Amino acid sequence: MKRATLVRNFLLVFGLLTLAACGFQLRGMTDLGFKKIYIQQAQKYGSTLSKELRRSMRSSGVEIVQTPEEADMQVEIMDEKREKEILSLSGTGTVTEFEVYFRATWRWRESSDQPWSPPQSIEQRRDYAYSDAQALAKETEEQRLFDDMYRESAREIMRRLSALGSDKTSK
Repeated sequence: MKRATLVRNFLLVFGLLTLAACGFQLRGMTDLGFKKIYIQQAQKYGSTLSKELRRSMRSSGVEIVQTPEEADMQVEIMDEKREKEILSLSGTGTVTEFEVYFRATWRWRESSDQPWSPPQSIEQRRDYAYSDAQALAKETEEQRLFDDMYRESAREIMRRLSALGSDKTSK
C-alpha cells in the first residue's frame, strides 16, 4: 500500500512539473494599447456581437465610454449577418445536416479627428447534424453555435486591436 501511494505522489509531482515546464499559463487580460473605447453598433436595437465585444473589453480592463470624444479608440460594427443553410439531405429528402454562418463587418479609428480604417470582415461557420426527432435540442444547439461564433468574433476583433497596439509600441 505504501509503495502505491509513493508511485501516485511521484506521478502527480511529475505531471505538475511537466505542466509548469511547458510554459502553460491561463489567459490573462489582453493589453490593447488603449484605456477607453467607444463601440458603435449598426443595428438600432443592439447587436449580439457588440454586447460580446463590450464584455470582452471590460474583462481586459478597458473602459466603455458613452461618447466618441472620450475614447482612445472607436470601433463601429457596420453590419452583422447570420444565415442557416442545408448542408446535406438523406436519400428520402430529409435534412440531416445544417451549416450556420455568421459574418460581421467592422472598422476602427484611434480618435475622432482621424479617418476610419478600411472595413474589415470576420466570418465564422459551423455545421451540425439534424434530426426531426430532436428538433428542440437541435434548436438549442444552433443557438449555442451562434453564441460561440459571436464570442470567437469578439476575440478576433480583440486580437486585431491588440496587434494595432503592439505595432505602436514597436515603432
